[in-house]
Amino acid sequence: MARRTIIVGDIHGCWAELEELLEKVGLGDGDQLIALGDIVDRGPDTPKVLEFFRRHPAARSLLGNHERKHLKAFRGETKPALSQLISREQIGQAHYPDALTYFSSLPESLELPEVILVHGMWEPGKGVQEQKSEVLIGTLSGEQYLWKQLRRPWYEVYDGPKPLIVGHQNYSQKPEPFIWRDRVFGLDTDCCHGGALTALILPEFRFISVPSRHDYWTQMAQQYAHLAAEAIRIKELSWERAEALLGQWQDPSSEEAMAPQVVEELRQLIFEAQRALEGLHNYILQFTERILAALRQQGDFDQLPPQEQGRRFAHRIGNTPLASFLHLARKGPLTLAELRNYFKKPQALLQFVKRHRIPLPLDPTNPTSPDSENKSLY
Repeated sequence: MARRTIIVGDIHGCWAELEELLEKVGLGDGDQLIALGDIVDRGPDTPKVLEFFRRHPAARSLLGNHERKHLKAFRGETKPALSQLISREQIGQAHYPDALTYFSSLPESLELPEVILVHGMWEPGKGVQEQKSEVLIGTLSGEQYLWKQLRRPWYEVYDGPKPLIVGHQNYSQKPEPFIWRDRVFGLDTDCCHGGALTALILPEFRFISVPSRHDYWTQMAQQYAHLAAEAIRIKELSWERAEALLGQWQDPSSEEAMAPQVVEELRQLIFEAQRALEGLHNYILQFTERILAALRQQGDFDQLPPQEQGRRFAHRIGNTPLASFLHLARKGPLTLAELRNYFKKPQALLQFVKRHRIPLPLDPTNPTSPDSENKSLY
């Protein structure tokens, strides 16, 4: 029997599906098995999948963005996401260093006689040695870089010397492989989300898939909700993301589970930031009115050309961190929504208000506390 190469898409800890796929393929003694990366995280059996690829003599893997996240988190370059924390707990403290050593040995690309393999993407006009790691592995910064360069899906302009086999994203949005003009083949079919696990068999270019048994990632997020407080960086969330998450977590019909303490922390952040926004808004409007009243007492301020009004107003307020907001309020009206847009994150607003000692409205849950002495905001 001729030697075959079985290339498998993102496994994400789905051991049962990998076993079924290999049984269906009929992995023989002369065959080799290559995973496209992301063999860990999100699924229920990361340790089994990891041990298989570490020990089986015919199996190897590329470096995926999830393996890279484990390495970066270990080096202190980023905080681990929930999926990494779950895998770390599944693997166990005693064996986790060995897993990291294995991750660090994985290549970013492989060139076979028939195809080129990468986990993520490809930048046109460059050879494999010239590709950025972030592009090959499929990090968010790599995706943003390619979109800025190309302004179109990267696979539409793939110009490598051989067909390219990738994982990382389910470009077909179905539990079936993605094929672009017989030049780019995507094997991520969302096994960990209830899709399928897909393999490509070379040299005949034949696809084989097995259906996923469950939406594993939803199950894992619920089962390990106690790790979410460490994974979700509450104070780094944007307004939109924070409000969306809170609405999602508080919805009784939502399938996304979250630890109660995390929900309360997020609810408190939004409450305090909204209160700080109202306090800053009131302070700016009152400050602006006081300055305008003083300028009007000096003469015909309202009859001056707009440019001269702005000059006198600027001279009166001086070099204050609130200057840009005061000018907006002078031109008016300055709405709460407009003011909020200047602070991309609730935490950034809270820090600004604290730094500049902006008085806050009374906390309705504790109306006897002086505004400026309410330490719960900070």
